[in-house]
Parts: sequence; C-alpha cells; structure tokens
Amino acid sequence: MTSSIRLPRSTPEQAGIPSQAISAFLDALKRDALEIHGFMVIRNGSVAAEGWWEPYSAELPHLIFSITKSFTSTAVGLAVQEGLLQIDDKVVSYFPDELPAEPSERLLAMTIHDLLAMATGHTGDPTEETIAQGGDWIRKFLETPIPYEPGTHFAYNSGASHMLGVIVERVSGQSLQAFLAPRLLEPLGIEVAEWAILPGGYPAGGFGMCIKLEDVAKLGLLYLQRGNWNGQRLLAESWIDASSALQVSNGTDPNNDWETGYGYQLWRCRFDAYRFSGLYSQKCIIIPSHNMLVALNAADWGEQKALNAVWEHLLPAISEDSLPADEEAHQELLDRIAELTLSVRLGEAGVKQNYIEYGTNYQLEPNLAGWETIQLTEHEDRIVASVTGKDGGQQYAYGIDQWVYAGERLKSTAGRAQWNAAGELKLVQHEVWTPFSRTVTIRKAEGGIALHIRRNVSWPLFGWKDEDDTVLGTI
Repeated sequence: MTSSIRLPRSTPEQAGIPSQAISAFLDALKRDALEIHGFMVIRNGSVAAEGWWEPYSAELPHLIFSITKSFTSTAVGLAVQEGLLQIDDKVVSYFPDELPAEPSERLLAMTIHDLLAMATGHTGDPTEETIAQGGDWIRKFLETPIPYEPGTHFAYNSGASHMLGVIVERVSGQSLQAFLAPRLLEPLGIEVAEWAILPGGYPAGGFGMCIKLEDVAKLGLLYLQRGNWNGQRLLAESWIDASSALQVSNGTDPNNDWETGYGYQLWRCRFDAYRFSGLYSQKCIIIPSHNMLVALNAADWGEQKALNAVWEHLLPAISEDSLPADEEAHQELLDRIAELTLSVRLGEAGVKQNYIEYGTNYQLEPNLAGWETIQLTEHEDRIVASVTGKDGGQQYAYGIDQWVYAGERLKSTAGRAQWNAAGELKLVQHEVWTPFSRTVTIRKAEGGIALHIRRNVSWPLFGWKDEDDTVLGTI
C-alpha cells in the first residue's frame, strides 16, 4: 500500500511570489465566477500557497478525468526505458486477435507514437459510444475508418489513451496501476482512491483516476524536475523532452492555449509551458521557465479563464530570488483562504416558510432526474430528502446552515440547506470526490410545491446526466 508523502511548504515570499499576487489570482477566479474546488501553487519544489473551497478539502480525492492520460503516458515512458516497447512499434502488433478481417493500410501504419500524440488519423474518439453500451471498444477502435494518415492530423481521442494502457498491461503482464505502483506511485507517495475499469476489465487510460490534488501536483513536479525525485531518476529526461515538445499541431492562434500544440498525452501552453488537463478545468500547469506549477480541481468550462489568471497575475509577479517577508499581506491571504466556500450558491439568507408539509410524500411529474416522489423531514440540524425513482429509494441529508457529510468513496456527499430571501428552500449537495453537484430549489406552487433540479455539470458516460428541469410536486 502506498504511503502518502507530503510536499514541503513555504510562504509565497520565500518562493519569490508576493502574497498579493496570489490574492490577485484568487480575485480573477472570483471575478470570472469560476467554480474552483482547490488550488496549489508550487515553486522551487515547495507549496507556496494552497486552498480549498468548502465543502472540498485537501484530504478529499477528486476525479481528474483526462489528467489520467498523463499517468498513462508516463507508464508508456517507463515501459520504453525498460525496453518493453518502442514508440515506433505498430499498434496492430499488440492486438493480433482483435484486428478486422481486412485491416486498412492506415491502421497497419499506426504507431504507439501516434497514440501518444493524438494523431491516430481518426476524426474523434471511436470508443466512447461503445464504452457507454458495454461493448468491445478495442475492436471498435481498430475497426473504425481512419480518414487521415496517422501522424498528420490531431483529433482528441480517449480511445488512443485506453489503447496505450492496454499495451502497457500486455507487455508488462500487470495491471496498469500495478505496473505504476513501484515505479511512480510509491516513490511519489501517490494514493489512487479510484481508477475506473472499462468493459473487458481494462483501466480507463483516458479519464478514470480519482486522487488528491497534491498527488496530481506530484506528477507535475516530477516532470518539472525532469524525471528526478529526491535525488533518484525515475523517468528519463528524454521522455520529459518528448512529452512536452510539439508533437502535432492543433491550431494556429498563438494567443489561445488550446491551439499551441499537443505533446504526449498533454497540452502545450503559451509561455513555453505545458499542462496535464482534464474535463471541467482539472489542471496541472507546468511552467519550466519559472520553476513553478499550478494545480486546480474545478467544475467549470472556463478553462481558458483559469489559465489567463495564471498568466496575468502570477507570472508577472515572480521574482528569481526570495522576497522579504510580508507578514501582513501573508496573513490577509491566509485569512482569505480560510474563508473560501461554495455556499454562496445558496443565495441571500431569508426566513423559513411554512408551505412544505414535512413528512408527507409529494408525487412528482416526470423529470430528467428520474425522481418520482419526494418527502422532506426536518431534524434539529438538518433536512433530509427521501426520494424514490426507477432506481429505488435514496436519502439526501442537508445541514441547516452547515455542511453535512455522508456516504463513502465516489458516493461521498456534502449537503447544505438554506431558506433564501425569495422564500425558497435551497438544497445544495456536492459529490465531493467529483466535480458534480445538484441544487434543488423548492418554492410554493398551486396544489403543492415546485422543484427546480439542476446539476452544475454533467457526464452521462458514467452516470452524471443533465438534470436541469422544473417539476410540480403534489400531495
């Protein structure tokens, strides 16, 4: 079992970053209304600043989506340096039993390099629909037509990442996580809370990991330190260079961080930086020129805005050397970080209303959430919603003016209830190992109550569907 390793800490000034610059960075995130769950700024090997928006915390793992791809590509790099494979190997050589009857010339030409660079020749991901249906996604990947010559056309493709993970498993005779354990996870003290398994028993090489933000930062720090960790070389410098280099073009706008090129399962950025990147702004931004990285967990589509906050407020303020201590500014920053919270979505507090009949079942109209009935009960410190639907019954707990935690692992939740100034009951619940949350707004309606049910973001592939709906509930 992996033992957790905590990175060293410093003040921003010791790391050559003014505390005011961190505050300006937080100001930008707030101004742009980004839903950030946690951030870490690491410079010269030490954590200079970090914070989490309640109910998220440093101790909670978080789904990292496509940052998983960078762990998978690191596994490929480790396999390369051990002589288990080469990047110019043909992909088909690892799948002799899954090939179509008449493989195309482009499929026969595809290499591991093409998988790494998202340059398989496909126009998108050929596996996602098959994965959702529980089918044979390996065969689907190999059978899908390839319109472009491999190596010449960029198309973001998690199927390529999954294939890389399978190849590592086949050449090593181990699961991807077991292969990484002694080579990466244990030396860095990275604890994998969850890693999704795809149909066929293979790991999701493109989006399946759930780990703490500090553990994401450790992989970034390994890359920033060019493969060295505590004086030991874990990953070849040549792999760091190849991974972070421009392997395939993905656009022409030099001011857009999504068009500055792609490396090996990571995105290049402006300012000669690069990033591990996952859905809804999971980020590990590695900036070699400043010996710095910034890691984020979030639930937001505004990825470019988050990157701009780094470029505009952190980079210009960095000093090559340590700065004089600024105790007042540092304490103001610490006080601000201690007050970070997502409870603002509850709205302005109001007075409790009496139109809800507690302990009574309300029958709900058909809705996207699939809820059929709801019953609310109020206890001393919480409101409990008992919901029935096609998947059976569920209970959700919401602390009154406080977060109440419940559940385990990916089902872990934090709920909070509040009457707002409009006379509505707001019920907010975050699934705190994930970016997902659900807000239920209840108001008085003719014949009963009206519920507005809404998720902040959705990911139907693994069950977090869009639920934005307004529904009438009657006794």
